[in-house]
Amino acid sequence: MTEGIGRRNRRCGWTKGALTVISVASLIGSGAMSVPRARVFALPVVIVSLVAGLVGCGPSPAEGPPDATLYDHDAAAEPERLSQSGLYANTAAGVLADGVELYAPRFELWSDGADKRRWIAVPDGERIDNADADGWVFPEGTRLWKEFSSGGVKLETRLLYKQGPDPGDWYMMSYVWNDDESDADAAPDGAEAVRGTEHAVPSQEDCVDCHEPTHDGALGFSPIQLDRDPAEADGELTLDDLRARGVLRYGTGTDGYPNYPLPGSASEQDVLGYLHGNCAGCHNPGSDVLGGVDTRPLFHIPTDEEARASVDSLPAYESTLGVRTTETRGATYHIDPGNPGDSAVYERMSTRDSDLAMPPLATDVVDEDATAAVRAWIESLEAPGDGDADGAGADGNQ
Repeated sequence: MTEGIGRRNRRCGWTKGALTVISVASLIGSGAMSVPRARVFALPVVIVSLVAGLVGCGPSPAEGPPDATLYDHDAAAEPERLSQSGLYANTAAGVLADGVELYAPRFELWSDGADKRRWIAVPDGERIDNADADGWVFPEGTRLWKEFSSGGVKLETRLLYKQGPDPGDWYMMSYVWNDDESDADAAPDGAEAVRGTEHAVPSQEDCVDCHEPTHDGALGFSPIQLDRDPAEADGELTLDDLRARGVLRYGTGTDGYPNYPLPGSASEQDVLGYLHGNCAGCHNPGSDVLGGVDTRPLFHIPTDEEARASVDSLPAYESTLGVRTTETRGATYHIDPGNPGDSAVYERMSTRDSDLAMPPLATDVVDEDATAAVRAWIESLEAPGDGDADGAGADGNQ
């Protein structure tokens, strides 16, 4: 791209070449104290071309000084503090760095009701390879952040930083905010009861467990998640924005919103979107923990309007409806049409038992609204006409 995604965030003058980073905000996080190199295969945290310093960037005394460590390349490689990650020009004042952009996924990952904000930064002049709608490939130097807060109190910010060209070159870390919220410290081992709340911070190893099964590390920054009506986006990046700004290497599904229209009724779209946002990170053909279930709700949608209106042929349907599984709390099918109690998907969503809960990480509270919606959806499904619950899916031990 040319000017980069977030020039409107410029708050002061930069010397030429000082920071050639553009951003496109995202979810997730990272940032670390010194961590063994063997662990840095998962998600990066650095800044891409850092050359000079600041010129005429003087925040008011009330805001405090800018982050002096922002241009420390060695510190940025494995930041011990969030202020070294490139998210903020002034962490204490909450002033974003030049090129960092806010975004929000259409279908959020459940995080026990925590409030979240996400940002992304893509190196200036670089583009996201979107040839495969199922798996975008991000350029080296891409950084994504996700902030968790509760009641206006900042809890943690996670960072993903792509330090090389390959999918395994991401560095990731979570940062826990200090009490005066002037900065946040890396927590490679995770943390419990952060800032007097019940919020738990995942370890760096937990981050790897969630992000490694994906196509290229990042979650929540994808066509379906960004395919939102620009008129309803509150200053957040949309798929149309990325296309208009030249951030994507190739075109998108259609000329304007919606680029990838979801099939089915509004309630079906909500359920499929929830499964995509909460399950498809692991349950997809590119993951070794697929388990026979593919919860992608679309992509490669038929261009024929009638075919597109049907959800029956989507992966999320074909891999779950009427497909047998090992017994899960009495359920013997992934989804038994008309019968939530015999549907493992519903039963796993309804518990936080460590051996059964889905998602298996980063949640201690059942999403009651989502489970109610999935229950209603399963109850609305009609059993196969021949009365054989095995349907189109093959039996399996998933």
